[in-house]
Amino acid sequence: MNRYQAVFSAIAEDVEVLSESAFHHREWGELRPAPGVESAPGDLPVLPHLSRFLYLSYYAGDTRAARWLIDGAPVVLGTRRREDPAVARALTEANQGSGYWDADWHTVTTGPEGSQVRKNGVTLTVTTKESLPTTAVPGQRVSVRFPPHRPYTYPGWYLAIGDEGMPRHGEQPVVRLYYAPRGPAAAADLMRAITGRLCSAGVPYQLKAANHPEGYERRDAMVLYLYRESWRSHEPELTDVHREHLHALRDTGPALALELGRGWWLADEPEQRQGRLMSFGQHRCLLVAEGLLTAWREGRTTAADRLRAVEERYRAERLDPAKPYLNAQGSSVQ
Repeated sequence: MNRYQAVFSAIAEDVEVLSESAFHHREWGELRPAPGVESAPGDLPVLPHLSRFLYLSYYAGDTRAARWLIDGAPVVLGTRRREDPAVARALTEANQGSGYWDADWHTVTTGPEGSQVRKNGVTLTVTTKESLPTTAVPGQRVSVRFPPHRPYTYPGWYLAIGDEGMPRHGEQPVVRLYYAPRGPAAAADLMRAITGRLCSAGVPYQLKAANHPEGYERRDAMVLYLYRESWRSHEPELTDVHREHLHALRDTGPALALELGRGWWLADEPEQRQGRLMSFGQHRCLLVAEGLLTAWREGRTTAADRLRAVEERYRAERLDPAKPYLNAQGSSVQ
């Protein structure tokens, strides 16, 4: 039994679905969704609650957030309530990117102060310095200049974007590299090193880091997204960065990823599920929850039964339970 199968076995020992709306945990007893929490059409109420619980507690090691979930605390907070200004400022200053151009915006109107451009239902007003070509006519396609970050795309996270833009899901296989910094200062140092190396190399990437000190209790407080081919090409440089910052990393990582070194882990970016993108951890924990739910539906009540149901659910998705960091059997992240 390897480390991943041991995680699944521990979950099967600890967790049992009791009904359409409740599950039992060995330590915390019977757990139900907070009043007013809705599930997706066709899903039983227990499924999203169980999946989120598994993600926070077993995968990410975020015991604080898991406790909030159990206690029924509000999940949705204002974006700025999740941000520590000092942490966000340090990450912004450490980001070595200078900005990137995004193509295929359609010019809607033009004027002396700039143009209105539109893409995917979003309309922006841009100056001549933020548009290529600098002069355009309505209907013409242009590229738009964006800053090197999106600080509020993901509540709780600061997102840095490479000078060549970010990996596009669906264009090429994408991998995630997880880092476990000891705290915000260590994360800022890593931000400076990683963005500096990758911008110099002309690599598309995005790098997110927790923007609040509490976020560094997680095992995955920093995540780098790269095309798989970029990872293969630039693994030596990133290995150098890891070695130079080894002292700044905790000896932990997300439970189902592949360990590369202390505080450094790797996984495939999941494929879309029913047209929706999910994070690696969310996707893998949802499959575990679905396996546990199947065991309950079929009257399979022992821990061994639940473990088999989880493994069967993985295999139904062409995933190897012994290598959950890979997308499909036969794929390789290295």
